Amino acid sequence: MEFDLSNIELSKFDINKGLILPKNPSEDLAEFIGILAGDGHISFETRENKILVTGNSITDYLYFQTTVRGLLKNLFNIDCKVKKRKNINTIDIKFYSKAIVLFLKRMGYYKLNCIVIVPNWIVNNKKFHSPFLRGLFDTDGCVFRSNKKGAPNYPCIELTTACLGLARFVKTILLWKSFRVPMIRSYKYSHSKNLSYKVSLYGYKNLNKWINEIGFSNTYKHNRTIEYKKWGDRKNQPLRHSSKIFESGIKDCPPLLDNSPTSSA
Repeated sequence: MEFDLSNIELSKFDINKGLILPKNPSEDLAEFIGILAGDGHISFETRENKILVTGNSITDYLYFQTTVRGLLKNLFNIDCKVKKRKNINTIDIKFYSKAIVLFLKRMGYYKLNCIVIVPNWIVNNKKFHSPFLRGLFDTDGCVFRSNKKGAPNYPCIELTTACLGLARFVKTILLWKSFRVPMIRSYKYSHSKNLSYKVSLYGYKNLNKWINEIGFSNTYKHNRTIEYKKWGDRKNQPLRHSSKIFESGIKDCPPLLDNSPTSSA
């Protein structure tokens, strides 16, 4: 498959920057579309031709400096700076290009308010599902531990989005990949007029499957998954006793009676 670039003209500004446009679908492009679907903002409906990606200045800075800037360089030959907003923990990568905005729209991507349209070349090709999910969860996903009854420090990878259609698509992909996915939950934040939708992956099996099959490019989130995996590995490891300590302990213990509890008070 090749993209039709025949009707996309580069402006003098784009030419002077050495801008290029991808001719074919790729995993890098699918991951970039995931980033845009997460924390990307594109002026599709105005003549501003702005492309903006927003993140947290504390947890996302390294990710923006390496992965996001690297994808923009590889895909479009663009060098962008990461800039921090004043007085808030927010960073941006922002640039302007009529050709890129038109390219994204022509190849099937669109986002406006609570509407996200994923290109068919991603939807219909399993090869691009994992990089798309990686870019999306790198930006709009989170990794945390919850305290469930009988399961303290239970790991969870979770996506929050204002687009119900996107949440349903993500759940469908994850089910195709044999993840265990509960029902999509809706949530109303006090600062938002719209509902948010959560797609959650609970438990160590989902965590390990994510690490092995999808992963994070975002270093902060990657490190959290590895930390939780190690916690789970230790938790599931059988208890081992030193034979010498065990034998010496027996001598000091009274004999157990039938049906007596095996744990001390």
